[in-house]
Amino acid sequence: MKESQADFSELEESQKKYKYLFENANDLIQSVSADGKFEYVNRAWEELLEYTGEDRKTLIFLDAIREDHP
Repeated sequence: MKESQADFSELEESQKKYKYLFENANDLIQSVSADGKFEYVNRAWEELLEYTGEDRKTLIFLDAIREDHP
């Protein structure tokens, strides 16, 4: 039982570290579903592209690509 609790604590700590890195990265990070919808984006993504969490619910990844992009 103790080993299981220790494993769970380690997993929880690992998830916290990953979330911190994800949210505080300067790079734009996103996860997109197979149908093109944004599942997750980090703060840098939202700030640079100026989309809110509500905006993302209706966007697909092509909406976030600049029109002048080759």
